[in-house]
Amino acid sequence: MFLCTYQLQVLAKYGPYNEKVHKPSFLANERLLPPRVIDQHKLTKEEWEEKIVTWYAGHKDLLREDAMMEYLKICQDLDMYGVNYFSIKNKKGTELWLGVDALGLNVYEKEDRLTPKIGFPWSEIRNIQYNDKKFTIAPIDKKAPDFIFYSPRLRINKRILALCIGNHELYMRRRKPDTIEVQSMKQQAREDRHSKQMERAQMQRERSEKEKALKDKEEAERERQKMETLLKKYEEDKSSAQE
Repeated sequence: MFLCTYQLQVLAKYGPYNEKVHKPSFLANERLLPPRVIDQHKLTKEEWEEKIVTWYAGHKDLLREDAMMEYLKICQDLDMYGVNYFSIKNKKGTELWLGVDALGLNVYEKEDRLTPKIGFPWSEIRNIQYNDKKFTIAPIDKKAPDFIFYSPRLRINKRILALCIGNHELYMRRRKPDTIEVQSMKQQAREDRHSKQMERAQMQRERSEKEKALKDKEEAERERQKMETLLKKYEEDKSSAQE
């Protein structure tokens, strides 16, 4: 998955592969791979670049926009995608992480930001109260206890609250039927996507026709040279026979 994301990242940045433009080592100054990824695998930076460029050259028909969409689809499957982390403390003073994302709120232990210790989906949150450094998450289930945590910095607290409000509004909006305006935008997006697909198919046909014409021309040139060589040899043999 990591290799695929870097390959798509190159395509999204540089567009279709062009061997005249994308010379060997053209990625030498790019920081596509985090050091930890290089350390985890027994491949040198040059070997990584070779793998990426090989894939890149083999997908020259993939449009930049499609590469960007594929890259985002892969990113969305990553555990930490779209999560904003904030350092907090519970009532006992234990340091924790609060994760805010499109699905809800999660609380993580300080050493592990992948596995939530406790989660609060937006659908199960009745209210979020904020007072200076104190936050209170009230579940819809009134029998469930409130979750209280503390964050010492006022500026960060305002950001936490803004993210909670914004993500909750988006969550509620997604549950409602699309407005006529949104339906129109989606229809336009489908038409644009279809148009791009047709355009790409046309470009691929034209490219294939050009490649075939070039191959035919090269084959004809080889045949011509072959006939010239045979004719020259025939003339030489004929001249030798006459002598």
